[in-house]
Amino acid sequence: MKTRITYLYPRRKRVSFTIVARKHIKELRKRGLGIHEADIHAFIKDDVGELTLVHPVFYPLIDSPINYKTIIRYSKKMIGFDVCDTDRITPLASYVANLFDLIIVPSSFCKEVYKRSGVFTDIEVLPHGVDDVFLREPREPRDKDVKRIYELKGRKILFFLWHSGFRKGADVVADAFSRLVKEFDNVYLIVKLAGILDPFVQFLYNIPNVILFNKWLDDEDLVDLYDACDIVVVPSRGGGFELNALEGLARGKIVIVSQWGSFDDYCKECLRCGSKKTVDLFLGDTIAKTIHCGRGVEPDSQDLYQKLKYALTMYDIVKKKYESLQRIVRTQYTWDKVGNRLYNIIIRYI
Repeated sequence: MKTRITYLYPRRKRVSFTIVARKHIKELRKRGLGIHEADIHAFIKDDVGELTLVHPVFYPLIDSPINYKTIIRYSKKMIGFDVCDTDRITPLASYVANLFDLIIVPSSFCKEVYKRSGVFTDIEVLPHGVDDVFLREPREPRDKDVKRIYELKGRKILFFLWHSGFRKGADVVADAFSRLVKEFDNVYLIVKLAGILDPFVQFLYNIPNVILFNKWLDDEDLVDLYDACDIVVVPSRGGGFELNALEGLARGKIVIVSQWGSFDDYCKECLRCGSKKTVDLFLGDTIAKTIHCGRGVEPDSQDLYQKLKYALTMYDIVKKKYESLQRIVRTQYTWDKVGNRLYNIIIRYI
C-alpha cells in the first residue's frame, strides 16, 4: 500500500510560498508520487497524510494558527519547509521546527541560522529552481510595455520591488541610482512592481530615468523583461533566498547583490556591495519578530553606486565574467535538478 502524502500550503492566496509549493508538487508528481493538496489554513484531519509536508512552517502560527496537534496525531512523519529572514530565529520557532522529522531550507545560510538558534532536528538544503523558460534563446518581446523597455537606447538596470521594500533595499537602490544618473545620462532604472505599491517606492519618485513597471507578466514576458535589461540589482538586507538574482544569472545578466549570507551558495563570484553594519530588519514589526528575531545587513549605497559605475564603464569585460555563472545556474539550478533532489529526500521518509 502506498504511503499517503499530503502537502499543506497556502492554496487560497498567492504568495511566494504558494508558487514554490506548487513547483514541488509538480516535480514530485512527475516522478510518480501521489500528492494530496490541502490549504494550510483550512485543512481537516482527513487531509493529513501518513507523511505530511508543511509549507511554510512558521507564519501560519501568527497569520492563521494551524492545529499542529492534528498533524502530529495523524501523521507518521512530518517534513517542513521554511526560510530565515534574519540571522536568528526565536525559541518559539526553534521549538516548532523540532516537532518535525525534517526541515528543508533554501540556502546553507538558513541551515546555519537554524542550527545556531537551537534547531536539532535534521535539516536539508534545497534551493529554488529556474523554470525551463529561463533557459530559452532570447526573442523580440511580445508584450508592448516590455518592448518599450527593450527599445530604450542605453543601459538598463532592473530592480524587483514586489513587497518588503526595506528588506529588499529600495532606499539603497534609490540613493545609488540618484548618484549614477548624474554621471550617465543614458542609464535607466526599471523597477518591477506587482500591482501593490510598496511604501518604499516613494524613495524612487522624482529621480530622473526611473521607470515604474507596475504590471503582472507571465513567465515568457518576464524573461523578455530580463533580456531587455543589462544589470539586475538585489541589495537585500535579509531573506532566505532571492530568486530574482538566480533568474538574472540564468539570463546571463550582470547581477549585483549584498553581502547577505543567503547569496553565498550561488552568488559568491558576483559583484557584491559592501555592508556598513547590521540592522534591525523588521523595525517595529512585532509579528515578524515572533519568528525572525535576529538582524540583517545594511548595504552601503555608496558602494552599490561604485559597483554599478564599474559595471557600466567596464560592461563587456564584466559581462564576460558572468558567463561561467550562467552555465552553473543553467545546469545546477533547474527545477528538474531541484525536483530530483527533493524526490530523493522525500522517499527516505516514506
